[in-house]
Amino acid sequence: MAIAANGYVMVKFFSRGKHLFEYDFGWSWYLVFAVLLMPVNYFLEARKWQVLMSSQRKVDLVQSFFIVLRSVPYGVLTPWRVGEWYGRAEMEQRKIESSVLAALGGYIQQLATVSFGVLGVVEIFGFSRSSELWLLVVFMVLLGYFLVKKAYLIWPKFEFLKHLNLWLYLRTAVWAFLRFLIFSLQFVLVLKFAGVKADLAYLFYSVWVIYLSLNVLPLSSFTDFGVRSGVAIFLLGKFGNVLTISLAGLLVWAINIGLSTVLGSLLIMQGAIVKKQV
Repeated sequence: MAIAANGYVMVKFFSRGKHLFEYDFGWSWYLVFAVLLMPVNYFLEARKWQVLMSSQRKVDLVQSFFIVLRSVPYGVLTPWRVGEWYGRAEMEQRKIESSVLAALGGYIQQLATVSFGVLGVVEIFGFSRSSELWLLVVFMVLLGYFLVKKAYLIWPKFEFLKHLNLWLYLRTAVWAFLRFLIFSLQFVLVLKFAGVKADLAYLFYSVWVIYLSLNVLPLSSFTDFGVRSGVAIFLLGKFGNVLTISLAGLLVWAINIGLSTVLGSLLIMQGAIVKKQV
């Protein structure tokens, strides 16, 4: 599917011919705001991690932020960025429990992505309002069954999970949903900068569908470009230039993943130097 998506992007590029390089960039402050939201994005993730780790030990928000940032490089080359689970556990004494909590946080973040993604699919492809509600209800029941079934398989192996209360899950979900809205807003701002002339609601629905497509495929951060760009061009190609739409996804990746990977790598290197000196 990733290969097909890349092929679709190339076909769209060649079909545009000389019009491919006719840019129509929007207001530059859109890009500035998108960049400024990057630390907000990771502070929300840090707050989510702080809530999860409260079941193990007390972590202040700044410490949690640096742990989250330091774990980003571990996830760049792995599908669904699962390497971040190891990156966070590597900083803790109770590594197994910490990696399980990181996985739990990832599943809850996926719940936010899929929930908004399904809503985007419903709105874009024009389901009736009555079927829309039923589709969401059926989906949430199936997703809940899947997560509960998975939890029951995990709980016997990890006794500490039985002591996590519902309030902790709800707080984690709140931060996960807020974070999803923030990086959705970043993508919308970059699309506006790229000159995409669609109404705001449709832009958000499209971004949610794009993130849904990335969530259902086992892609690493380096291999999701074709899928991200292909879905973006399919949904938004009639509202702007296909090249700038494609590059918008790459720019969002550079802001949220590329920049944080550089910062996280510097933190890892600093830690290695300190250990060597000690």
